[in-house]
Amino acid sequence: DKKITYIIYKYNEHQDRMINKIDRKIGRIVGKNKKTKIILSKEIKEICKDKKEHKHIYSLIKYYEGNKQIFNDCIEEILENVIKIQNETKEEQSIYILAKSNQVKNENRIINMLFNYKAINIVTPNIKDFKRLEDFLDEHLETISIINNKRKSLSRAKYIINIDFSKDELLEYNINRTAIIFNLNYERLDIKNFDGVIINNININNLQEKFDIQDLYLTKEISIEHISNYIKEGDYKLIGNNGYVF
Repeated sequence: DKKITYIIYKYNEHQDRMINKIDRKIGRIVGKNKKTKIILSKEIKEICKDKKEHKHIYSLIKYYEGNKQIFNDCIEEILENVIKIQNETKEEQSIYILAKSNQVKNENRIINMLFNYKAINIVTPNIKDFKRLEDFLDEHLETISIINNKRKSLSRAKYIINIDFSKDELLEYNINRTAIIFNLNYERLDIKNFDGVIINNININNLQEKFDIQDLYLTKEISIEHISNYIKEGDYKLIGNNGYVF
């Protein structure tokens, strides 16, 4: 009823023939109902990761590889873990959030973080868009900085969460060269003369499972609580511009 198809393959001597058959089968499934979610086993993904001729399998692999849903939904826990790895205390840290627009999800995230960190600074070109949030927090005796000074806003920032700034928009700012940037945006960030760390995504370690946890989460087969347990136990790797970091 959920219209989810799991595809598992066990290696045998007819590998190429079987993979071709699977690829054609996926094409027929999607052709009948484009909303059907397909989850490939890790073995299939490993076999086909560089084989563009299996176009349906290859496109699925790339789709799941590029998704940042877990990274986005669990950014607060990931940030907290990185601060611990740095042997620092979160209550002493100032967090800088780059956001062009104010959305409910962003608001909730900002409000939650207010109680855990020394300061929350929103860097935005649309200061008026965050006026309602600022007024709400003033009423509850909570302070927040909403800034857009391109020369000073990020010059001392150590922990930066980029929600939706593009590379070109970010490069308009003077950025601390040793900052740690959590890039939630899908656009890759390349910053010249930057000695810090850019984190683009997370990979959950689940060596015993036939399917990648990220794929199961994206298709709502497992819950956010399930994912949080992996993160709390440190069963993950963070992906930077040039491989794993931390």
